[in-house]
Amino acid sequence: MRREPDCVLVEVTGAAGSTPRDTDAWMLVAEDGLFGTVGGGQLEYMAIDHARRALRQGVPAEAMNVPLGPEIGQCCGGRVGLSFTAASPDVAAFLIARSDREMAERPHVYVFGAGHVGDALAMALSLVPVRTVLVDTREEELSTSGVQGIGNLPDGDAGSGGARCTSR
Repeated sequence: MRREPDCVLVEVTGAAGSTPRDTDAWMLVAEDGLFGTVGGGQLEYMAIDHARRALRQGVPAEAMNVPLGPEIGQCCGGRVGLSFTAASPDVAAFLIARSDREMAERPHVYVFGAGHVGDALAMALSLVPVRTVLVDTREEELSTSGVQGIGNLPDGDAGSGGARCTSR
């Protein structure tokens, strides 16, 4: 949202029958970018087009209720409700709080040792929905980790070293 302040939050508000995602799914749509997913396929293309049209026209986007059948070329068989909310500081605060809550609920995986093996394992784990914590007393190993999104965590048990964390 910092890079693309003009964006729309798309949320799945209803999911009946067979659907690609449940009501916890959301994404941000900007004119030139996307973050997150509401399930992919034709449903997501329709949501992106709807949000971008609203951005270009400067008007709020109306909610959508989409049957996932042959008429749109996505044969899940269910029905999905989508809401569209223009970005604002309140929306940003809501998303940050929601992401923090979701991240805290993820299982934690601790990788001890930030050498080439630990770094490769952290990279592989960054693709799954877990909170990966890379732990090492060697600050130079932590600082050269190639895993994107790694942040510092205090490590009182490791002496002068530290721990880093990434979550995807």
